[in-house]
Amino acid sequence: MLSPFGGRFRTPAEWGMNLAAQVDTLRSAGGEVETIFPDADSVTAFGANMMDLRIRPRAAQAGYHQGAALAVQTKDFWH
Repeated sequence: MLSPFGGRFRTPAEWGMNLAAQVDTLRSAGGEVETIFPDADSVTAFGANMMDLRIRPRAAQAGYHQGAALAVQTKDFWH
């Protein structure tokens, strides 16, 4: 699961839409779940306003670098 907002949610917890509830549901059904959150460089690149179009190139580069690092770390999960 990719969690670009770092697991934060805006709905009431009882709705079960938060990340922890979704992970629990998947795992209880026998699924294997790996959660991926933005690293420090990605959070910095996003800045205070993720909707600011000027940050797209910087955020994309940070995400690319994080993804490349995680591809190595999580390759066993995908096989």
